[in-house]
Amino acid sequence: MLINLISNACKFSKVGGIIYLDASVTPVDEEKINIKIDVCDKGIGIHDNDLKKLFKPYFKCGSADSKRLNPNGNGLGLSICKRIVQALGGDLNVSSELEIGSIFSVELTTDMLTAQMAPTRAKPAQKLESFITQEEIKEELTEVEKSYLIDTFTQEEKSLKVLVADDQRINLEAMKMNLKEVGFIEGTEYFVNGQEVIDRVKEIFETRIKSISPVDALLLDFQMPIKNGL
Repeated sequence: MLINLISNACKFSKVGGIIYLDASVTPVDEEKINIKIDVCDKGIGIHDNDLKKLFKPYFKCGSADSKRLNPNGNGLGLSICKRIVQALGGDLNVSSELEIGSIFSVELTTDMLTAQMAPTRAKPAQKLESFITQEEIKEELTEVEKSYLIDTFTQEEKSLKVLVADDQRINLEAMKMNLKEVGFIEGTEYFVNGQEVIDRVKEIFETRIKSISPVDALLLDFQMPIKNGL
């Protein structure tokens, strides 16, 4: 999550700009502490109208500078970051001014780790079932796009072999969560570039006599290193 926030700060800062991380820990009581982390940049800033929608799935800022500095963004990173922090019982917020910069603030309260506590005892405040739900995706679609949605799948359809490729790990995690939500689990494989998909397809078809099922569907990112989704 912090890597994503710092990466965004780098993307939207001008050459020679300043980026810094400020972290603090404050005791709440004898058992709990409050953790606050600010990721600050002196970049292009965010318009007030965009700030209101910044954490919505698939939202991308509309300014020309934003599109130029991050042409391949899909609008999922910040939404997923916020859900991760909320799953830990905290929240992620932002303050920003155009041409001045932005501050993304993570704040959460957690148990204080003592010498008597094993690290495995730390647990999230709630279970993170899915980063982006189907209902939230539907809210972002037009009526025409909604008409192509399939809400239920047969058991046979859920066993189809699906290969997914995206060079952004956070996007792969989102895809994994949503495919799992509709039942695609056993036959789904994930890769970080198009060449890995090609190699896997060749392997599958070369070994079909060993009862490995053929590929039924490919979900590929358009732009990836080594070989893209085309």
